[in-house]
Amino acid sequence: MTDPETLARAGNDSTTGFPAWPLHQLVCASTLIVERDRDGRLNFNVETYSRSMMGERAIVASVERTIEKAFEVQTFNGAGFDIPVLLNRSAITGEPAPTIAKLHAQPRFRQGVHVDFLQEMAGYGAAPRFRLADACANFGIPVKIDTSGEQVADLVERGEWTQIENYCETDVVATWLTGLYWRSAERSSPDLIVEGWNALAAWIKSDAMRLAHLSPYASLPPIHRGGSTLGEVDLAELGI
Repeated sequence: MTDPETLARAGNDSTTGFPAWPLHQLVCASTLIVERDRDGRLNFNVETYSRSMMGERAIVASVERTIEKAFEVQTFNGAGFDIPVLLNRSAITGEPAPTIAKLHAQPRFRQGVHVDFLQEMAGYGAAPRFRLADACANFGIPVKIDTSGEQVADLVERGEWTQIENYCETDVVATWLTGLYWRSAERSSPDLIVEGWNALAAWIKSDAMRLAHLSPYASLPPIHRGGSTLGEVDLAELGI
């Protein structure tokens, strides 16, 4: 969400296009933590930090604490927006964020802890940029179900914090699933999608009341080898 005071100092009209990232403040941030246990099973947890419960400095500190020991941090356009905004608000609030700074400093074309799936899927500029909603539509992943980014400012004005927090949590789940599809193609392993999504669905169903807003992800969509046009076998039917 844009920072009104910064926007005014910049002489920027927020009604004409999407304001540059230095003009934004932190309202809400979510992280989906995915880990494998000793038996190789995927375990999930979602954490959300919003202005309904803390200030910007605490949001920066919470994100930093969550990712500081992560093996991999996955985002969609994180290099172009999320991480610069977090680092910028770190500077403004005075909250140290060394892990976020390291992610921001990661060379663009070199693999590292941070994986930005927009950059990877667009070939680091070789193909046009696109929205997360475009990638999700391509893969059949639900996203922007009840809320879009353009609505956040109005939701803040009305104090609709639960809707904002749910929106952020659906976005991180959709980002992880998008990465799952992309990794399955890179590794020629379509079973990654079935394993990952089934594990995600089982987690959501195990805590159905708390995770009700994630129910659109609680079932695996049809997945076809070659697509329905070619009439190939459904992977889910094979039990992979």
